[in-house]
Amino acid sequence: MLGIVQVGGQASADRYSYIPSIGPFFLVGIGIAWIWRRIMLQRGKKIPGVIILAGTSIVISLLSYKTFNQIKIWKNSEVLWSYVIKTSLQKIPIAYVNLGRAFFDKGMINDAIAEYQKALTINPNLSGAYNNLGNAFSIKGMLDEAIAAYKRALVLDPYFVKAHSNLGGVYAKKGMLDEAIAQCMQAIAIDSNYAEAYGNLGASYLKKGMANEAIAMYEKVLSFKRNDPKAHENIGVAYGMKGRLDEAIVEFKRSLAINPNSPVTHKNLGAAYRKKGRLDEAIAEYRKALILNPYFAEAYNDLGNVYIEKNMLDRAISTYKQALEIKPDYADAYYNLGNAYYHKGDYTSAVAYFDKAKELGKHVNPQLLELFKHHQ
Repeated sequence: MLGIVQVGGQASADRYSYIPSIGPFFLVGIGIAWIWRRIMLQRGKKIPGVIILAGTSIVISLLSYKTFNQIKIWKNSEVLWSYVIKTSLQKIPIAYVNLGRAFFDKGMINDAIAEYQKALTINPNLSGAYNNLGNAFSIKGMLDEAIAAYKRALVLDPYFVKAHSNLGGVYAKKGMLDEAIAQCMQAIAIDSNYAEAYGNLGASYLKKGMANEAIAMYEKVLSFKRNDPKAHENIGVAYGMKGRLDEAIVEFKRSLAINPNSPVTHKNLGAAYRKKGRLDEAIAEYRKALILNPYFAEAYNDLGNVYIEKNMLDRAISTYKQALEIKPDYADAYYNLGNAYYHKGDYTSAVAYFDKAKELGKHVNPQLLELFKHHQ
């Protein structure tokens, strides 16, 4: 309770006083009962007994009221740490960090960032706060800011495994794959049992097209976390890259057995079915993905491709247009929509959509485009 034996970062912890308090309060109860009995045994001393009873009732009522109010403070982390910040005479940086974590867990990323920054204003040497700040920046897509925060954490603590791994993950998002791999390897060198570092390393290998290396890393993740759905999914992606579609399908199904509510995994399973020519099963998986995430533009686009293969051109066109309603700058959807109109014989619409795809950076064969224009 006093922090002589440290468990966590707190200076003291009143939660450890609960069990040790049983003995003293038990003795107090025995003492009150003994005094009560002594008074009641004396003739003519009933009034003091009544006074003790009334006093005890008042004390119990007051303690009950205080307990009731204290319980409210422990409603959740946000309420608890807001109370600590409000009532503390000194500014406690860890309270701001913990409040930031509570906001982060609720998806209130801007509020989390504000709290982490307050903590760092009070104490700029909190490596954990910089790591948390990097996580928040990463979620918001502020990758340069995230990198700066992780680097600051590592200046303060060069052996901070999570910061190395997280920095590697952000480097991978920026396409800086060699730097990402180096950071993840540093994390693993510090702690060879840190599963997240293997996962981030696997993600970098996937982006580099190194399927075998990626599979090895995700299998390492599964050796620590047997039921990690993301690891199974990414092994499936790697098998898909190698053309081993049956094995990819098995891994996607394993992932969905653990987490059936992942729209990305349903989409990936749909893509594997499509490559196998199992088009109806592909459609079913894409639809499941869209039920889980109705704003999944990529799933609409891929579903449109399956409809093209089934020669369901009107259905394909409406599906591509749904993708574009969600993501108006989606070059692939414009290209595929042009292709659908071409197959319908509507060359004017086809050329318009091909031109839009080209404008957005999609490569369109200029000879084919000229050919389409001659058909108008």
